[in-house]
Amino acid sequence: MTCLSQVTSLEGKKDLFDETQYKNMKLKNRVFKGAIADLESWENEKLTDKYYKRYEELSTKEIGTIISGIMLVEEHKDIPLPNINIDEYIPQFKKMVDSVHKNGANIIAQISFMKDIDMSIEEIYRITNLFADAAERCKKAGFDGVEIAANHHVTLTHFLSPMFNHRTDEYGGSDENRARFTTEIIQKIRARAGNDYIIMMKINSEDDDPNGITPDGFITACKLAEQAGVDMIEVT
Repeated sequence: MTCLSQVTSLEGKKDLFDETQYKNMKLKNRVFKGAIADLESWENEKLTDKYYKRYEELSTKEIGTIISGIMLVEEHKDIPLPNINIDEYIPQFKKMVDSVHKNGANIIAQISFMKDIDMSIEEIYRITNLFADAAERCKKAGFDGVEIAANHHVTLTHFLSPMFNHRTDEYGGSDENRARFTTEIIQKIRARAGNDYIIMMKINSEDDDPNGITPDGFITACKLAEQAGVDMIEVT
């Protein structure tokens, strides 16, 4: 469970469970539930009853905003996680979103993809567009925003980390270049979804390896994400 910490302003101390608002999203409190993998959630191209029940139950707790488990922007035959890669899936997710909203909670869709880092520039452009397409579908389904998964060992994490990213083109070789893929995804989603739609990013602060992402690399990636239009950053 992650949460926005208590803050002090000119109006006085804000409590963790006070109502607040960010852009168009009203929050019944400042508590956020972080994403975890949704096992037993996807079967025969459909969301399972366990998936629906899990989120409806979470929305009845003292949680202001729920971040879903990973939803894939492109189908992966070997990973049975929910897909948001075609319009036909929108009604299924809308059913889940509606069940969360009726209990006064918000729901953010975490979106990601799984692919080898050694891909062509054309493939990078294609994946960037898939993220924007998925974000549009999430918006149509009623999600309050999307979170780009660039954490743990998904592909975007490998682009950010010099331990994995040995590219010599504009997507490798420096902290700025390694962050380019992620920032281009944020820019594309922002252009497609509009200024009021919530965009989050989840990112590793380090790889626990001297050859991995450094504090400077992490900070650079976060600053570039902010410039590209991200609203909130979740650190792991």
